[in-house]
Amino acid sequence: MKSAIGIIAFLFFAILGVEVFAADIAVMVDGSRVVFHDQEPVIIDGRTLVPVRGVFEALGFDVSWNENLRAVVMENEDYDVRIPIDSANFTTNGTSHSLDVPAQIIGGRTLIPLRQPLESVGVSVDWNAAAREVVVESGVTDAQQPPAWRLSVDEFEQRVFVLANNERAAYGLPPLLWQDRIAGAARLHSRDMRDNDFLDHTGSDGSDVSERLAREGVTSWISWSENVAMGHTSPEDLVRSWMDSPGHRGNILGNNRYLGVGVAFEAESGRAFSTVKFATLSLSPIFDSDDGLFFDFDDLFDDLFDMFR
Repeated sequence: MKSAIGIIAFLFFAILGVEVFAADIAVMVDGSRVVFHDQEPVIIDGRTLVPVRGVFEALGFDVSWNENLRAVVMENEDYDVRIPIDSANFTTNGTSHSLDVPAQIIGGRTLIPLRQPLESVGVSVDWNAAAREVVVESGVTDAQQPPAWRLSVDEFEQRVFVLANNERAAYGLPPLLWQDRIAGAARLHSRDMRDNDFLDHTGSDGSDVSERLAREGVTSWISWSENVAMGHTSPEDLVRSWMDSPGHRGNILGNNRYLGVGVAFEAESGRAFSTVKFATLSLSPIFDSDDGLFFDFDDLFDDLFDMFR
């Protein structure tokens, strides 16, 4: 459906005589490449438009959609940015600013020109023509990153998800797909490790990874693997430590197609107990808590290929 929407959007702009084409462009945020899962940046009338969510979430913003305003909203402790669709203006903390190109919905995603919105929140944007990269620098060093316990569970988990896929992109690998039930199993294992103060792939009740997946309804799989950790102060520190470990790095860069991240914070010390589960699901569909029947024909053909190659 999303690909059909993208084709319709392309034809719409083509009929209007507006130049639209996919841009072989990378977006780097503080040195890490942003992974766009289902809509790449495009160039319209000589201006690069980028999916807003991946970039602003990489900078620590919460991104949401306001249907009444028909606007995408980005918020953190200091800024409230609102960008209406098809408008040449946006606001940051109530102050109006102009855009070179209006924000637009393409392929079911909101795309914006990055420079003006990012500069309005004190973030620099540059263009590396030789590498065809949009370079975004927040000016925040690792030492200034908030400790893990100042991030919400969801923020920490989603940041690990983004960073893991950034590492895969650096090796030319396709992104892993988020799966809620796998994440649920990961989250429960992290809570178990926190509550019982241990670090292991075997649960306090003796369960292994496959048993914990089955408890969340994931019973049809071809393969799985798991990374666990405790004590890291940020998602960046966590993923960096895994990439420095051959076994953990192999799981992140492996052939599984789905992942789920689960974290639990210790109340007094703020220590983060983290679990990432990776899996390739079999041909049997499972039921997902948000999306209903989980069944993707593209994935099925890929899984068949993996089984017989």
